[in-house]
Amino acid sequence: MVRSKVLLMTLVAVMLVAATFVLAEPQQAPAAGQQPAAGGGANQAPPAIREIKPGFYVVTGIGGNTSVRVTNDGVAIVDTKNLGEQNYNALMAQIRSVTQQPVRYAFITHVHQDHSGNTASFKAAGTQVIAHEGLAENLKTYTSAAGKPDVPSITYARDHVVRLGNVAVEAHHYAAGHTGGDTIVYFPDVKIVAMGDEMVWPQAPNSDYPNGGSMMGWVRSLNEVQKLDFDTVIPGHGNPMTRDQFLQFKTKLEVFVDRSITVARRNVPRAQMFYDIVQTDLGGWNITMPDTRLASFYNEMRTEAQRLRALPDGQ
Repeated sequence: MVRSKVLLMTLVAVMLVAATFVLAEPQQAPAAGQQPAAGGGANQAPPAIREIKPGFYVVTGIGGNTSVRVTNDGVAIVDTKNLGEQNYNALMAQIRSVTQQPVRYAFITHVHQDHSGNTASFKAAGTQVIAHEGLAENLKTYTSAAGKPDVPSITYARDHVVRLGNVAVEAHHYAAGHTGGDTIVYFPDVKIVAMGDEMVWPQAPNSDYPNGGSMMGWVRSLNEVQKLDFDTVIPGHGNPMTRDQFLQFKTKLEVFVDRSITVARRNVPRAQMFYDIVQTDLGGWNITMPDTRLASFYNEMRTEAQRLRALPDGQ
């Protein structure tokens, strides 16, 4: 209870700071592709490219955000839009509007097809497509109405770094969060981190337990991201965020998870759990889950509650 109060006080303080960092464009509505377990890809807004910093762009529309890092030695992108050759061509047209350099690397943040959809097209064009090994595992059972994305060219376990001349691009898997195969992509030279659906704004987090997601892991992942030197976050959908907005989201998630564990310690029935977790002070969040996710979430919170009971007092 004391920890929840401390986290909530921290959240209020971060919100006050974040209010001074309003971005120029209004926040977009939650993207439909971020909501369903399979990654819906329902966001069909026309694509558009926007410069975030010199040499760094974001392409919005036709799926999740695509980050584009342009250098004299080629291009690295993060995420490939909804599955389909028309979407691939539309994305490439936006990239070609700012550079003629080849796309040498494409990082995929997670399995959902509104982010991973055009893996095959990029591979066919000679791009190395890089993802966490958990994404390849997810693909064995993943389905979507749009079809199944192709497997990546390269998988990694914890960290993977590529270079475009003097520009480094880092891929990190810190823990399961939105899915079990999440990748965080860090661009240290421009202090930008692309997080896929591990960062959503302003909507609530959505952990896909059937594809290996974890609320506990999500908190651990954000703790590691916080250690990176960045000032800008590219979320899976919506406008770029400041570091302060990242911290606000992180604190809210910590409060939610802490309260969930507290409810689990009371041994409430699974069907009642979300009625007992207070969310009214979490900035519009109203997290619920279908039965396909609720059982896993409930068990995860109960396991953590049991672990905490076993710890000596003060730990």
